[in-house]
This record gives sequence, C-alpha cells and structure tokens, in this order.
Amino acid sequence: MSDPYIVYPTSAKELNEQVPEEVHYYFNEAQKCIGANANTAAVVMCRAALEAIAKSKLTGTPSKKPLAKMVAELKAQNTINNDLEEWFDGLRVLGNKGAHASGHKPTKRDAADAVDFVLALSDYIFTYKQKFDDFKKRQSGS
Repeated sequence: MSDPYIVYPTSAKELNEQVPEEVHYYFNEAQKCIGANANTAAVVMCRAALEAIAKSKLTGTPSKKPLAKMVAELKAQNTINNDLEEWFDGLRVLGNKGAHASGHKPTKRDAADAVDFVLALSDYIFTYKQKFDDFKKRQSGS
C-alpha cells in the first residue's frame, strides 16, 4: 500500500515566468516524480534543473562542461554568492548520487528539499537578483 497524497487542490510549486522553459520542464518533472514516490528520479530531475539554470546564465558554455565547473563560474561572475554556491553543490552531489549506482537512496524529504532549493535558487537568480539589478540602475539614473 502506498502513502496517501492530495490530488486536489494541487500542492505543486510554481516557478516564476522569468525562469527559462527548460528549467520549468525539469522542475515540473521532479514534482511529478515526488507524487509518484520516485524520490531518486526527483533528485535527478532537480540536478537537471540546476544544469539548465547554469547553462542559461553562462554564455558560450560547452554542453559537456561538468556542472561543478559551471557552478564555480556562476560564483566567479557574481551570479550566486557563497551560500547559493553551497546549495548548488549540495544539490549537485545529491543528484549525482541518484544518477549513479551509489547505493544512496534519496528519501521523500531529500526530494522535497531538492525541489524547494531549485525553487529558491530560481527565484533568486531569475527574479530577485534581476529586480534588484534593475532597481540599482534606476537609482543610479542609468
């Protein structure tokens, strides 16, 4: 017997419209996986969402560049700070454990946390940071 879950009203989380469509795709897939109690698949989808976030913010990024290097580049260009770099890296490692035969079995809580962190990272990078950058430009008269 599986755990009961709410079908309606939906408890799905939504990304802001400024977030690229590819990130939306993986984020929504992760939530579907959680609903199906496929926690490993959910964390792998969250890792894919992170990769899509990184690729969208880095120009000229080769498709084969490791995610760890992309995260370091995001930090170097001040897209993310130390805390967000730590979040990115923690999710990257969790996703890697899920994607490989590591013996690690992500819990439902791991999967839910991964979704929450992708949501928070997306909000920061695509919404709040952009809004604050626009605010600073207006204040400086640029």
